[in-house]
Amino acid sequence: KIYQKNNGQIRPTIIEMFSNLTSRIPTEKELKVMEELYREQRDEFLKDPESAKKYLAVGDSPHNKKIPQENAAALSVLGSAL
Repeated sequence: KIYQKNNGQIRPTIIEMFSNLTSRIPTEKELKVMEELYREQRDEFLKDPESAKKYLAVGDSPHNKKIPQENAAALSVLGSAL
């Protein structure tokens, strides 16, 4: 929902995810670390789409097909890290 609310823009999505979990805005250093983690994970899921599909299959809620699976999986990894 946050990804869609932010029109697929990653930086505002990450800021909102972090803020919802911590009740504060991330520092620029924290934001860069989170953006790097997101990019690394997205790139890995792009190389291996089947792993993204399997990752997103875990849990009760189905993957929202409007969100590219590599983005959804990478954001899920980031959310778990937070």
